[in-house]
Amino acid sequence: MIVALIRGAAWPVFLLALPPLFYIWSIHSSGTPIYVPTLFPNSFYNIRYGLALVPLIALGTAAAAHRMPHVAAFVLIVLALSPFLIHPAERPITWQEANANSGARRQWISEAADFLRTAAGPNQTYFTGFGDLTAIYRTLGIPLRDTLTGDNEVAWYEAVSRPDLFLHTDWAVVMGGDDAQTVIDKARLRGPRYELSRRITVKGAPAIEIYRRIYENPVQ
Repeated sequence: MIVALIRGAAWPVFLLALPPLFYIWSIHSSGTPIYVPTLFPNSFYNIRYGLALVPLIALGTAAAAHRMPHVAAFVLIVLALSPFLIHPAERPITWQEANANSGARRQWISEAADFLRTAAGPNQTYFTGFGDLTAIYRTLGIPLRDTLTGDNEVAWYEAVSRPDLFLHTDWAVVMGGDDAQTVIDKARLRGPRYELSRRITVKGAPAIEIYRRIYENPVQ
C-alpha cells in the first residue's frame, strides 16, 4: 500500500480500503461477531469478512512487483503470505466456513431441484422467496423471469394482498415461515388452489415446501 501511495495511486488505495474498514467498524461499533474454530464458541461465522482485504492486497502486490526489484518483491509477498503457509495441508479457513455452514442448505437445494426437475414442465412459473431459494432455480437453469419474488415489487405486492386475483404461477416454493408461505396459506381461503407436492426437511434448516397449482379448468 505504501508503494502504491508513493506512486500516486491514492484513490485506488482509498476505494479498496473502504470494505475492510467498513467491516472493522461494523465489528467494533455494531457488535458483529466473528467466530473461529479455535476460540469459543468453536464454530465458523463471518470469517469470510477477511476476503474484503483481497482486492487491496492485490493492488499492493502489483505495486510492489512493479516498483521493487523482483527478488525483493517476491520476498515481501512471501513474508506477507507466511501465516497461510504454516499449515499448507489445511484447507483455507473461508472454505471451511462455507462448507460447515452450508451443508444443510446444499442438501435441501439438491432435493428440491431433483424433485422439480421431473415434476415441473418447461416454461412453468414459480411463486417463491428470494435469497437462498434462488439456488434452486440456478441449479435447474430456470431464468428468474419465470419466478415471482419480492424483487418484482408491484406484481409481488398484488399477489400478496389479493392472491385470488393476482397469483397465477404454476408452482410455489416456500420456506417455512416466510412471506410466500403466508400467501399460500391465505390462498386456501379464496384461491387459487395450491396442493402440497413435496415437503423437504433437513436437520438444522427450515422446512421447504413445494406446492403445485391445481387448475379447475383442465385446459389451463
